[in-house]
Amino acid sequence: KDRCSIIEEQKYDEVRVIKWEDIVKKTRSGTVTEIDSGCLNNLARELLSSLQQTEEKLNTTQVELSAIKEELEKTTEEMNQTRAELEQTKVALNTTQEELEKTTKRNEPNPSRA
Repeated sequence: KDRCSIIEEQKYDEVRVIKWEDIVKKTRSGTVTEIDSGCLNNLARELLSSLQQTEEKLNTTQVELSAIKEELEKTTEEMNQTRAELEQTKVALNTTQEELEKTTKRNEPNPSRA
């Protein structure tokens, strides 16, 4: 198992002088029989496990992103509504201010009558 493990390779990569790959690549003499080390199966299992974990994280992130998007859309809608209400309030304030100025001018004493 250790010769197949990705973790072991990463852990000892800088320390080892001779790697398993170096031995396998050497010229062979005599009767040499190759046997399946099972490393591909182990590697495939490790990669599949890693892929499944990544997919789970991705799915969780997609759900979170969808919720955030909905919240953003809701907040944007509320902000647009608030802007519209603010504009209406601004128009009403300007109208009230104009009416106040007209009323104030009407109620001022006329200097020519005095």
